[in-house]
Amino acid sequence: MHFLGTSKLEWAMVLTAIQRGIRKQFNENFTVTFDCASPFLATSNGTQYTGYRLDHEDKWSYIMEKSPDDKALHADTTPYDDYCDKLYDNWMPSPLSQLMKLNDITIYSPTCVNRMGEQTNTSWDSFSYMLMMNHNVYTHLRSVQEANRVFDEGKYPYMLVDDTFDKQEVKDVIARIFEIDDRDKQLEMIDQHERLWMRVVGTRGHVGKKSINSSAQFFSLFEEV
Repeated sequence: MHFLGTSKLEWAMVLTAIQRGIRKQFNENFTVTFDCASPFLATSNGTQYTGYRLDHEDKWSYIMEKSPDDKALHADTTPYDDYCDKLYDNWMPSPLSQLMKLNDITIYSPTCVNRMGEQTNTSWDSFSYMLMMNHNVYTHLRSVQEANRVFDEGKYPYMLVDDTFDKQEVKDVIARIFEIDDRDKQLEMIDQHERLWMRVVGTRGHVGKKSINSSAQFFSLFEEV
């Protein structure tokens, strides 16, 4: 089962819980996958993944910051990771960045022109973008893996737990739903935990009642044929 355009780090935990519930109760080969364009959009905006934030009971997220882009660095052969270690508070290298020099990214000098014979505002050429995209894809995947690891250790982002009354964790409720062998009771449990689901970030970053918009209401009332 594939989910399109799901980039929120917290949703990786939700989808992992769904996958585990289905594998345990129904099909051990069932797999949930998801994708997003974030690593590529970050590159197109001149930014790169530099790490992740996984603070217990806080917001979890990828960290993206402005990438090195300066034509004055066109001859700088400093190892890329060494340069970024000094540039950012927390730098997460990738297998690709470990092989790169700074001027593998900052290719163009102040006098260079691109293949169209034009000077550009950036020091990057097309291959620079390819290198940065690959770095960002790796660090995105690594962030998801680390989030799943610490989630299994008992840490969690604030939005996946509701402790207003009795503490309820999203992963535990999902597991219990799949353990129930009665569709009506499953749906009843889903309804009973509406407050918990409301905490999870939804479409375009909306949470709570904002996630119940006109489109969501339409599809809850009508079926398209």
